[in-house]
Parts: sequence; structure tokens; C-alpha cells
Amino acid sequence: PRQPGARQNPSGALTSINTTPRGRAVTGTMLVAAMKEDGVNIWGDGSTYKGNDIERFYRYGLLTNAELQIYKPWVDTDFIDELGGRHEMSEFMIACGFDYKMSVEKAYSTDSNMLGAPQEAKDLECLNS
Repeated sequence: PRQPGARQNPSGALTSINTTPRGRAVTGTMLVAAMKEDGVNIWGDGSTYKGNDIERFYRYGLLTNAELQIYKPWVDTDFIDELGGRHEMSEFMIACGFDYKMSVEKAYSTDSNMLGAPQEAKDLECLNS
């Protein structure tokens, strides 16, 4: 049965449900509510400037906190000048002795939530990495 709001992805004889949009809405809204309680009104994440995830999180967040602002690290030249891109950040973490379990070439993230776990991008998108 088709779930409203979830995209079906056929793969051979099987069909999977893309739960990322639902998870994004629930997670983003809950995080912004918790941030608001702590007086934090700026949303920033590791989404690349090419992606639209940060825009989606921002729109969901505005439903909870009308004063929410957005910070996009991948379009901030000071951020890029200091930290480089994903490759440079991966090398930096390894050089600093962090137990970085994924190689520079294959460091993909999983957008895990209680509804599913599709693979996307790189785990350096997590700001607490």
C-alpha cells in the first residue's frame, strides 16, 4: 500500500519507500523547537550549496520558530578558506587522530530515522563530526 507523502522507489521486483521527506519534517521541526527553548535561532548544517536539504529544514523550522535564520557553510567563503571541502576535512580529521571509520573516497552518510535509512552524501555533513 502506498503511504501518503512517501515516494515509492521500484527496484526490480521490490519497491522501497523513501522516508527521508517525512523524517526530515519531523526531525527538523523537533530540533528547531528544542533550539528555540535554548535561545538558538540559527539553523546550519552540512548540506552542500548544491542541495536543497537546508532549505527544507529551514521551511519546516519556520513553522516552529518565526525568528529562525539560516547559515549555509558551503557558500561562506571564510568557512571554505579555513576548512576547505569534504576531501580536506576528511584528511584533517584523520591527521588529528579521529577514528574516522570511512575512507575519504567512500564517506557517505545515511539519513537514518525511525522510518528508514536512505544513503546520501558524506557523514561530514553532521556538525558534531
